[in-house]
Amino acid sequence: HRVGLVTENSDRVTIGRVQRPHGVKGEIRVIPTTDFPERFFDLDTIVLTTKAGVSTQFTAERVRALGNAVGIKVTGIDTPEAVKANSGAAVEVDRNQGPELPDDTYHHADLIGLRVETDGSVLGVVEEVVRYPASDVLIVVTEQRKKHEIPFVGDVIRQVDLEAGVVHIDVLPGLLDY
Repeated sequence: HRVGLVTENSDRVTIGRVQRPHGVKGEIRVIPTTDFPERFFDLDTIVLTTKAGVSTQFTAERVRALGNAVGIKVTGIDTPEAVKANSGAAVEVDRNQGPELPDDTYHHADLIGLRVETDGSVLGVVEEVVRYPASDVLIVVTEQRKKHEIPFVGDVIRQVDLEAGVVHIDVLPGLLDY
């Protein structure tokens, strides 16, 4: 199992983060946070949401690969200083813009708030999804406010039922022993 994309807004998904300016004409160097980086090359519009929560929509003029990053030039950002003002901002797109997710792939935002159950008993609720190199991890908070890190991998995740609001897991030895 892999978890798809990150977002805090149910209408949009985060596909990257503004890293820094690239060049002197306002091109934005973006680090992709999506499992589908090819979606950058079909962009018409993007929304930059700053760490302060301010969201601004822009028209994408040009997108190109920059090694493991992506360069995006948008209308209205024309200087390195304007890019720096958005440093760390989330690069978001309309949830319907881009590829349909494959089976067993989910938007992070769709997992947050789901109940986590194992053999009929409730472990807790997904508070956050963290991306690690080996796999994404569900941060599950119990009723007693204890946190468990549940790897989002096939050996642990038995089923995700978005309609019922439940993630069914298999508890492997040692998984909850910390």
